[in-house]
Amino acid sequence: MRRLGFILGFLLLVPLGCPSDAPPGDDDDAGHDDEHEHGTGEIDTHMHAVLEWGDTGELALGTHSGMYRTEAGSDDLVAVFEGPDFMGLVHDPFNADRYWGSGHWSANGMGNWGFAESTDRGETWTEISLTGQADFHAMAASADQEGFVVGSWNGSFWISDDAGRTWDEQPAPSGINDIEVEDPSGPVLLIASGSSVQRYDVASGQSDSVLSDAATGIDWGTDGWLVGLASGDVLVCDATFDCTGWDGPEAGAVLHLLGDADPMHMTVLTSDAEVHHTEDGGATWELVVAGE
Repeated sequence: MRRLGFILGFLLLVPLGCPSDAPPGDDDDAGHDDEHEHGTGEIDTHMHAVLEWGDTGELALGTHSGMYRTEAGSDDLVAVFEGPDFMGLVHDPFNADRYWGSGHWSANGMGNWGFAESTDRGETWTEISLTGQADFHAMAASADQEGFVVGSWNGSFWISDDAGRTWDEQPAPSGINDIEVEDPSGPVLLIASGSSVQRYDVASGQSDSVLSDAATGIDWGTDGWLVGLASGDVLVCDATFDCTGWDGPEAGAVLHLLGDADPMHMTVLTSDAEVHHTEDGGATWELVVAGE
């Protein structure tokens, strides 16, 4: 999903819920420094995604217990919507206020949440489809075709060209860590796996390797692709996968990546449940959020 301009610092189609004000386990604001745009937020849960929060310059986090965001000038995280375990969460490239999510919500008796949509930056959610059926652990939205969304669940790709109102189920290969949409007309997907990044033609079921590195995450960058590696480092690639390596934050495998209009900036979520940000091409990293 294309993400530009970032500055670090569903029940029967009825909107759900009002968020509370604080995430689980936030510490007090000891050590808070108003001179810095962000401190280090803490949350007593694990995170599945890091995205922009609308067009505000804040981060949105998909977590085991809901959606949270950063707050400029504060160490505290703000609860946007509490409850579901957001196994999948993507930002609509064509509408800064719209998100699509999937996962499960056992405490609400939901089981698999299916496919849900928010049009107010995650503050309320509406169930759209696949309720009780799907729990997408990998999701992607095309930056080239509005409403084109893909989810991976239980050995299948679920593909929609109308923002999740209808779906086409197609076989998926095993070992998927993350996915992106390279070409919605095929569709052609990019699959980050434990051995490589594969270009996968859904219609034919054929794939070819575009990178031989063990990849744990893939996302749109300024001019191409950002690839997170199992080694903990990052690749910044153009559209043809001519890549430059950056040192990672040394906090485990890089699972999700968020680009910026400035090609030297990047925010990543790692397997150590940490969010880090760099503004110098990976030479230095700042810890932004620490989870479990």
